Amino acid sequence: MASAPVHTKPANDDDNQPRFRWPPRRRQPQYDLWYAVVQHPTRPIALWCRYTLLHRVDGRSEGRLWAIVSDEAQPQRPVLTTQRFELGRVTFDRDRFGLHLADAGFLSNGLATGRLPAPCGEVGWELDFAPAGNSFTMLGSRRLARWVAPTGYYTTNPSVRARGAFWVGADRIELAAAPMTQGHLFGQRLNPHFVWCTCPSFDNAPASYFEALAAELVPGRVSMTCQLVLDGEAFRFNSVSDVLGPLVSRQHGTRAQFSLGRWTFVARNSRVTVSGEVIGDRAPFRLVRYLSPDGSSRFNNHQSRAALRLTVRRVDGTTRELVCSERASFDFVASQPAPGCPDSAYQPLFD
Repeated sequence: MASAPVHTKPANDDDNQPRFRWPPRRRQPQYDLWYAVVQHPTRPIALWCRYTLLHRVDGRSEGRLWAIVSDEAQPQRPVLTTQRFELGRVTFDRDRFGLHLADAGFLSNGLATGRLPAPCGEVGWELDFAPAGNSFTMLGSRRLARWVAPTGYYTTNPSVRARGAFWVGADRIELAAAPMTQGHLFGQRLNPHFVWCTCPSFDNAPASYFEALAAELVPGRVSMTCQLVLDGEAFRFNSVSDVLGPLVSRQHGTRAQFSLGRWTFVARNSRVTVSGEVIGDRAPFRLVRYLSPDGSSRFNNHQSRAALRLTVRRVDGTTRELVCSERASFDFVASQPAPGCPDSAYQPLFD
């Protein structure tokens, strides 16, 4: 596979490094996973790719490469493909982050490549990007992360611009300055129910960015963490008071409600109030199955072309409306299939 282009080692390189030893030396369950989502800047087509390492409680392990291509111009042709690799075929570069999944996939802070077989022909990608330099962590304190989160989460490249191409069979999609997000998750178990959204560019604010994650941390209470970068100014809601605000304060913190395909929320602090809605059910979901390290399934209802609307109210009274008509990615993940969807509709089917 290709090597990364020459970039100075970015500040966020450590946040992409694996958090566990691979292959594992102990029986404890664990996972590291990396993802990237890239949107074509003018066409309604997107690529979602995923590089995963998993060690299950029963002792079985694997590396895996994933890809989803969503094309609104051809909604009858959804593409989901994945391939498993023995951990002995997974290697890392020594001096800086670089993950090699056999000869099929490579990821670094500057390059993402992959090739996978699919019924429609090979699905592949070669994406070159300049690293963002600074990560965003969904949980801004270690105390908060230890208490509420089974998963560590860094958005290592929150909003970058990619060049290169991805392809499905003979259909090659060239990219130049395409909005892209790349992140790294790790832990010893997966939350049973959560929603996630990222928007690397708004229709009326192309250089602005938003990402959010919400889950039920205590029964009956949904907590959320998010970041908005608006015209270069960052508004982060990832502290203890932000995430647990609904439990202790009516004035500050985040509040959210979500269901399959819809998510409404408010995030408030002393500087700004951000309210919004994610609409993820405008097109059919891509139904994806993950495995948790305990061997149980997680059912992801994925949408690469979701809509997002935000209202930003500053304390001085000024208001800004942000619209993302089709560039947001949305995941609704649960421990059971969505109503009306059989278990077997979620792919792949693991042993």
